Amino acid sequence: MDVTNFTRPAQWLLDYFGVGSGKVHVTHKTALENAPIWYGINKISGNVGSLPLNVMRSLRPGSEKATDHPAYGLLKMRPNRFQSPFVFKQTLTHHAIMWGNGRAYIRRVNGVPVELLPLMPDRTMTGMVDGEKWHCTMPAKNSAVLTDQDLMTDMEAHPDKTLMLPDSDVIHVQGFGNGITGLSLFEVARYSLEISLGADRRASKQMVKGFAGKVMLEAPENSPRFRQQKDIAEFMEDFKAKHGVDGSAEEVGMLIGGIKANVLQMSNRDAEFIEQRKFQRQEAALWLMLESILGDDESVSYGSEEQKQLAYLKNCLSNWLVRWEEECAYKLLRYKEFMSGDYFLKFNPAALLRPDFPTTVDTLCKGITHRLWNPNEARDRIDLNPYEGGDAYENPAITPGIHQEPDESGAMEARIQHMLAIEQKRVSGFLSRNDSIDHIDKWYEKWVDKLGAVVEEFGGDWTTAQAHCVRSLNYLKQKPETFDLSGSAEIIIEEIRNVQKV
Repeated sequence: MDVTNFTRPAQWLLDYFGVGSGKVHVTHKTALENAPIWYGINKISGNVGSLPLNVMRSLRPGSEKATDHPAYGLLKMRPNRFQSPFVFKQTLTHHAIMWGNGRAYIRRVNGVPVELLPLMPDRTMTGMVDGEKWHCTMPAKNSAVLTDQDLMTDMEAHPDKTLMLPDSDVIHVQGFGNGITGLSLFEVARYSLEISLGADRRASKQMVKGFAGKVMLEAPENSPRFRQQKDIAEFMEDFKAKHGVDGSAEEVGMLIGGIKANVLQMSNRDAEFIEQRKFQRQEAALWLMLESILGDDESVSYGSEEQKQLAYLKNCLSNWLVRWEEECAYKLLRYKEFMSGDYFLKFNPAALLRPDFPTTVDTLCKGITHRLWNPNEARDRIDLNPYEGGDAYENPAITPGIHQEPDESGAMEARIQHMLAIEQKRVSGFLSRNDSIDHIDKWYEKWVDKLGAVVEEFGGDWTTAQAHCVRSLNYLKQKPETFDLSGSAEIIIEEIRNVQKV
């Protein structure tokens, strides 16, 4: 190895792992042989494929799914005869990440889109012609194309098999590039992938031929027994037969004639090789803009799985979701629909951020209480059927529902009575121990927050709890021997209802 390469770290790594100079040719297929790259691309493209992309109709305020729009069925039901919506979105996203460009031809009948047909990235090129963006493709080509130059040569040789498609007829999901066409990951990351693939192949070859032995035998100098090469070979064969890899791990051997066994430790080269294998995961995460990758225990840690998913959505996945939304809106909506803003396309990433089921149900209940959504909308979020009367935005704790009688809305009263019973018990305990009023006052400083949380849960105001605690303390200062909270629940409930009316 040329020591001058130490001044060029990248080239030194290529030489060290036996790659570079064409020894490991990086293509789309060989890049996917790298486990971290395979994992990252499958994760991103699979998430894009699994999330629903809906055509929405703006209602101002609010919006609804435009199920009667022709593009809705293409993206939700069947984009073409061969692929489901999941496979279609996953395929184009994979093309966009690895090749830099994910393309699909929009087949229209009387101006209405009826089918979306993916264009193979190794047979398609994108460029500007006279100020217009065009896509050239060879759908009948059978052999794989490795470079744009190869494809250009084939197109020039077979113009009859080349299709010129205007950009208005092509869904074009671009990766990072010059704004017209995206950059290919396996070309931009060629040197990094060469190192990773070279390390994989080196490990595979080493497994086939066996790693360096852990024991080295040392014979006495000028030993008459080992003067001939055949004597050495016979001894080693006999030793391996008794104590080699096929022997029992419990077997004990004995060396005679002054022969010594030297146990070998892991070399620095082997240790560096293991560290390089770990670094491959981190490097793949950088290329794919992932916050972390499976098997990498040195990446950023998060306080919860929800925070981890949020970071992934914000820093990586949203880049692809926005590309899909904007491109499909411009190409699949009619010009008037697009310009008016009456229609738009939107992914729903809520499935990725959904916490565990108990937390989800608790959040939905609070949302219903505060009228953020109605019961049927909450049920839809956890795949439950709606029920009659569930479309009303009402607080079920204080507002009688369709199937409730006015005297059955006692959930709020029961909860308030329960809190007051706790207060009565604690204060009675303080009084029985002759605790000072200052001690009781400190307890009320904490109690007002707990009672206030319950009041706010039912749509009231925190000041209602504060006013109650002030009344209780004044009562204690004047008549501690007759302290009684009877009737306090009615006052609190009345104040909550007054807030609701406002």
